[in-house]
Amino acid sequence: MAIVSQVSDFSFTVKTWDGELTVGLKHLRSFNYYLSQECQQMQEMCDRSLRMQESENSEKAAIVK
Repeated sequence: MAIVSQVSDFSFTVKTWDGELTVGLKHLRSFNYYLSQECQQMQEMCDRSLRMQESENSEKAAIVK
């Protein structure tokens, strides 16, 4: 999972658990190309990440700033 931290004309930068990556826009895939199972998995990961961030018992590594 990654969080977009910056967007430019031809690329965007994402933060991951171990650093930052700059990715070209040509590497994006349209949402319509994902299978419904893949969409469900992505939604579950996002929901889990949000719950972890909102939990008072989260370890420091689970908190995204």
